[in-house]
Amino acid sequence: MWTTDISVLLTESLWDGSGRRVQVKRGVDARKIIRLWPVKVNSREYVVFYEDITGREEVQKVLEEKGKKLESILKFCPDAITATDSKGVITECNQATLDLHGFSSEEELVGKSVFDLIAPGDREKVAKKMKRTLERGSVRNVECVFLTKDGKEFVVEYSASVIKNSLGQHELFVFITKDISERKEREEQLFYLATHDSLTGAYNLELFHNHLGLAQHRAERNRSGFCIMMLDLDKFKNINDTLGHKIGDKLLQAVARRIRSALRKQDSIARMGGDEFLLLLPEISSTADINTVARRVLELFKEPFKVEDRGLNITTSIGVAIYPDHGKDGDGLIGCADIAMYRAKRKGRNNYQCYT
Repeated sequence: MWTTDISVLLTESLWDGSGRRVQVKRGVDARKIIRLWPVKVNSREYVVFYEDITGREEVQKVLEEKGKKLESILKFCPDAITATDSKGVITECNQATLDLHGFSSEEELVGKSVFDLIAPGDREKVAKKMKRTLERGSVRNVECVFLTKDGKEFVVEYSASVIKNSLGQHELFVFITKDISERKEREEQLFYLATHDSLTGAYNLELFHNHLGLAQHRAERNRSGFCIMMLDLDKFKNINDTLGHKIGDKLLQAVARRIRSALRKQDSIARMGGDEFLLLLPEISSTADINTVARRVLELFKEPFKVEDRGLNITTSIGVAIYPDHGKDGDGLIGCADIAMYRAKRKGRNNYQCYT
């Protein structure tokens, strides 16, 4: 039994090849969906071709429902999801992507190159990762720097996958991205606290020894040398005893800032504790160069250090040790510099001595 009057269908212009869906009752409750293609033979006769599409319709409904659910999931997913074609042109994105980059609508992003959203310094890196994604099918946990709409940089971590069609041809790149700027800042803060002196900001001994090991490795490879200097402030105890530890701490901070400002980029300064500092000077090992640097450090102490409303005068005694002449490892060199520093103290302070 037809649920639609077949005579009505036959009088319509159905022979355009498009077909019509018609429901057919079978029994009391059963219902089928068929597609009709009526062909007019003469004024009174038709030949009707039909196809049972009941199962296909049910599958289509399931897919549509799943599609709506998936669309809803993507829309409210907290991670940014962006799809691009093989050239990196954005085809789709979710709300989190818009929020991440500061766009107000999908139309602002669709059609743009994904590389427009990446900091220039990381574009080549991402292009290589996209090529690797094609080879492997996916990449995970890639860190790079992205841009907001107004050009502000932020650090992200993304994973990417390739979607292929039934012929195995690449159709889309799908990027899942999350902003990790806050996490990176926390990691950097924790690393800084673990490797720097909390008072002066100079390296602590652990990081200094790390740099010392790297300097030794380069020196061995290049058959060169380097030197370290140990500085001890002269009569610093008098500052603490007369003006208090608060003023003494601020003086140490001022001393560290002034020394650091005079060092090269590859040089290192560390605080051993109290009023003692260590300097690592890579690729400096000749007597003439060492004398020049040591005198320059002493010159830094000629101008008073401004602490609050005071101008404080202080000098330093310096001990120098050279690799490989005075030691083959970090502890040995530091010990030699310490001995040389005490010799400078005995010679009246405010001078430098090289270990012999």
